[in-house]
Amino acid sequence: MCYYRNFRSHQFSLPYCMLQMAVRLRCRLSIVVWLCINRTMCTASNVCSWKYDSVYKEAILKNVSCTALSSIDKDMMSIVVKHTRVKAVNDYQFAGAPSLRNVYIYYNGISSIAATAFFGSCCIQNLWLNNNRIKYLPRGLFECQTNLGQLHLDFNNIKHIDGSMFRSLPLSTLWIDHNELNIIPRPEAFCALLRGLRIVRIFNDLSWETPHEVGQLGGNSLHLATE
Repeated sequence: MCYYRNFRSHQFSLPYCMLQMAVRLRCRLSIVVWLCINRTMCTASNVCSWKYDSVYKEAILKNVSCTALSSIDKDMMSIVVKHTRVKAVNDYQFAGAPSLRNVYIYYNGISSIAATAFFGSCCIQNLWLNNNRIKYLPRGLFECQTNLGQLHLDFNNIKHIDGSMFRSLPLSTLWIDHNELNIIPRPEAFCALLRGLRIVRIFNDLSWETPHEVGQLGGNSLHLATE
């Protein structure tokens, strides 16, 4: 039941219970609005905003605290991701970019890359994924990369490499030093790749799955495993 209460400071009177309900409702609405705005801002701050160089057609992310990559314009020729908090390169992250030539995703904390990250972007020539925390390379990651000349995988946490992944790559430079590799399967495709390389850096405690051979790569003698 509502009672009227006169306020001397006003020239009118309202039901006191109605005024009290209106104040409470306004407070609740203010809290809800604040939470929605705050949540939107936090979510938005986690997604990286690219800086574009229209002259060189380059998408750049450097020295930012965001944790999630957004898609890039499809006409970009180069991307640079350096000193961010990004942890993963997700499915189709840079897919369908026919002009993409140079990918420099280094000095981050990235631990995983999806097999479809570069799906349909088949003109990449330089792929630098060094100085991250990548643990493995998913099969299919290099599919269609028939122009890839430089591949930098050094300073990661890679423990195993499937040699068949390199079957169609025309690499001239391969850096896989400072990982956790101790054995590499050695199909013929991988052998052919190694013979065609001009620059190789391995520097892991490596053994091969083919017996009685020794390879000289990057100044390291790699004794081949007998098992």
